[in-house]
Amino acid sequence: MKSNTIEMEMHNVDAEDGLREMLKERGGKAQVPALDVDGKIMYESMDIIDYLKDNH
Repeated sequence: MKSNTIEMEMHNVDAEDGLREMLKERGGKAQVPALDVDGKIMYESMDIIDYLKDNH
């Protein structure tokens, strides 16, 4: 993200209480990396990379 100058809010699911559970509730998995795009959770790294390249 730094090399593409993409800035966005990031969270650490291991450091923030309840965040991993919330991720599982919203997207069905507690897997990371994950990107929330308007309530839709993306989990696959290449999907996330492609989305960020196209939309930021």
